[in-house]
Amino acid sequence: MQTTEIAWLAGLLEGEGCFTRNTSSPKIAVRMTDLDTIERVADLMDTKTISTYVREGNRKTQYETTIYGQRAITIMKVVRPWMGLRRGNRIDNILHWAKRRPGSGGPRKLNAVVVSCIRFLTNQGVTSARIARAYSLPHQTISAVVRRETYANIA
Repeated sequence: MQTTEIAWLAGLLEGEGCFTRNTSSPKIAVRMTDLDTIERVADLMDTKTISTYVREGNRKTQYETTIYGQRAITIMKVVRPWMGLRRGNRIDNILHWAKRRPGSGGPRKLNAVVVSCIRFLTNQGVTSARIARAYSLPHQTISAVVRRETYANIA
């Protein structure tokens, strides 16, 4: 991305963007009535996903583009220097959370109790997706623990 594109995207996100996270992933969303602007945002954020919301009555149709995970983290880091105080603090909080969440490669790791519980629950027939939601972990982390690709030394 060129500096002018970063500045343009940061300005748009400052006014129209939503920086948040779900249980396991950072998220950036932008919703507005200008399709050409949403298409440009989607292109700059390297996504092809654009959702359409048709409104009742005389209200204009809205368009939204959303990114999650590492792509959202990357964009947050790129636009952060251009953001105002409130949005900048929000981005900082999300990036701090993302660095510390289990499975992120950050300093917080799974302990023996959690690993044992994950394996026990799987043996009891609980799905990896449900376990992932319960522990706020990516399902890939759960699968790797169950297959003993990670934490093989823990029973």
